[in-house]
Amino acid sequence: MNLETAVWAEKWRPKTVDDCIIPDKVKKEIKELMADGNIPHLLFSGSAGTGKTTLARAIVNEMGGELLFINASLESGIDTVRTKVMQYSSTVSFSGNQKFVLFDEFDGMSRNSMESLRGIVEEFKNVRFFFTCNYKNRIIEAIQSRTTSIDFKVAPSDRSKLASQFFKRVLGILDSEGVEYDKKVVADLVTKYFPDFRRTLNELQRYSSSGKIDAGILVNASKENFTELFGYLKEKNFPEMRKWVAKNSDVEATVLFRDIYDNANDLIDPKSIPQVVLILADYLNRCSNSVDQEIMIAAAMTELMANVKWK
Repeated sequence: MNLETAVWAEKWRPKTVDDCIIPDKVKKEIKELMADGNIPHLLFSGSAGTGKTTLARAIVNEMGGELLFINASLESGIDTVRTKVMQYSSTVSFSGNQKFVLFDEFDGMSRNSMESLRGIVEEFKNVRFFFTCNYKNRIIEAIQSRTTSIDFKVAPSDRSKLASQFFKRVLGILDSEGVEYDKKVVADLVTKYFPDFRRTLNELQRYSSSGKIDAGILVNASKENFTELFGYLKEKNFPEMRKWVAKNSDVEATVLFRDIYDNANDLIDPKSIPQVVLILADYLNRCSNSVDQEIMIAAAMTELMANVKWK
């Protein structure tokens, strides 16, 4: 099965900068950098699904370049830098086109690998390096100082415009895929996951197997979300848990806590359930008095991760 035709997020990925749904400020800056054909090394930072990787690929596509793509969260070791990147960077392009290396999710790469990459970025003038990350503060200063940094954070003034653009794009995809839909439900889903456009498309594709996008997708998506979170808690995977909380900032603490409480017998070792009840009650009270629910939910999940035995 061809991933690029099977997965909607890949199949319908924009191929040009103009087609990317990103803040106007970012699009304008990129076009200015591309204008003279000598684009610098770039560091894209921002939350998941906001178009960082898509924009990087679109730039390479428009410039007719050759691309080495590396998922840094999967290939995070120093061997990747020493073998793949060195070999690619040290050879001449047969077509004579600009060569690019894209490190996706670069904040997942080990510090030693980042350090070793610094010399390669400086040495090979024939290659442009693009980096994407969710958390810019996890990127070493030596890389940050050698790149032009672009923040994908969506300003409040841009939210309505971008959501509207994506909503229209989604309706076009659903029409092309022959899927029936309720416009209000699609609009609610876009709002729910904004600005994570990739997540929205993934949820729509998964639910489209029923033949129609209706209100059931909203309930279904919430249940799937919680299952994903519970897996991170069981694995004591703090980075992924924190990402989940950030991506699902629209989830109310009362809804999440109630779901954990209602399903405790299925999820948690019986001896740990009393502790779970105390933790949930404590943080339910704290959340009601807090101006930052995201931090409170993350703190509650951290306590559950550290002090509870999961099945």
